[in-house]
Amino acid sequence: MNFTYFITALNAIALLSAVPEAEANWDNRGSENGVTVYTAPVPGSGVLKVKAVAVIDASTQDVWSAITSPEFTVKGVKAKKRIGQCGGNCEYIYLRLGHWLLQDRHYVMKMTSVVVSYGSSSTYHRFWKKTDDRRVVGADAIVVRKSSGSWHLSPIAGGRKTSVIFTNHIDLGGNVPSSFFNAGFVRSTYELIHRLRAS
Repeated sequence: MNFTYFITALNAIALLSAVPEAEANWDNRGSENGVTVYTAPVPGSGVLKVKAVAVIDASTQDVWSAITSPEFTVKGVKAKKRIGQCGGNCEYIYLRLGHWLLQDRHYVMKMTSVVVSYGSSSTYHRFWKKTDDRRVVGADAIVVRKSSGSWHLSPIAGGRKTSVIFTNHIDLGGNVPSSFFNAGFVRSTYELIHRLRAS
């Protein structure tokens, strides 16, 4: 089930003006097939935050349906399960991530979904952030150090196309150099948007 909260433009101002990616010092890492990827440092982490900007030839509602489907997820997710609600527009999601250099990582993220209505048009937004919940992941599990991100979808070209902004930061921890993960996350961000286009 998708948890989506409809609000007016005036009520959304405080929420959207506080989006953290707007404050970051983004470095353009290049473009590929119409997808531009940026990176920015995150205080307390050697792993960079990534951002992708693209236009998709589909309605905003169709793109939203694709990214909120259970089958659509970032690379490396071995298990994903909704474990509870935190309000009408909020849910808790458990994830288990795998990487061949590390033991599996576990975490719970708090995900909030918002649709902002502007007359006959709407923009779609999804925010997530890691929470500390040992009751779910288990006392002995290795947890992700940090994780947060967002999707922002806006209609363009009379609603025939969608402007997409995706941000993500995930620090798995461990002894592998951050530079290894940074290169991989840039590549996987391109691939994620390409998969979204194909869905």
